[in-house]
Amino acid sequence: LDELAISLLGEPQLIKDCYNVQAIKVNAVKLMAASAYERGDLLLFELNRDLKLSESNKTGFGRREALLTELELGGQLDKEVRKVMIEFSEVRNAIVHNRGRVDKDFLKKCEWLTLEQGAKLSLRLDDIERYTNAMEFFLVEILIRVITRLRAKGLIGDEESKAIDKYREFQQNFRANLEKYK
Repeated sequence: LDELAISLLGEPQLIKDCYNVQAIKVNAVKLMAASAYERGDLLLFELNRDLKLSESNKTGFGRREALLTELELGGQLDKEVRKVMIEFSEVRNAIVHNRGRVDKDFLKKCEWLTLEQGAKLSLRLDDIERYTNAMEFFLVEILIRVITRLRAKGLIGDEESKAIDKYREFQQNFRANLEKYK
């Protein structure tokens, strides 16, 4: 998501209406001398700092949702997909930071799982497939939001935005397959 944010922030016509981006204070000389990518990177750094998106009050998946909202790409994500994304983020954190052990924070954020504190996570192929599919769903959702925003700004036409139908079909198939993982 950071790369998407950098790309969007590097193009003034895409972000000129974003209120929090307008309020960012940066060195004008640095900004004017920067390439589009460097401009986006600088603005993302300052946006994260200004909004405190990198602090612990917004961790993992929540931080990503907050960033999308600030870029006017926020929106409702399917409830079940959001749950899987949160679980995926917490499983990753447990593996990376807790040697695969469940802690209080994990249990609080994934209350639907029946695990005990201190338990060692055991991932099945189904879990990995479910996390991968949820991530694909989320990325497709972001792509749909970007296409919709570009069309609303008149930067792409209806012809280019017809891909949305294919993406929605992918999402419907994923929702139907969620049942097999339960």
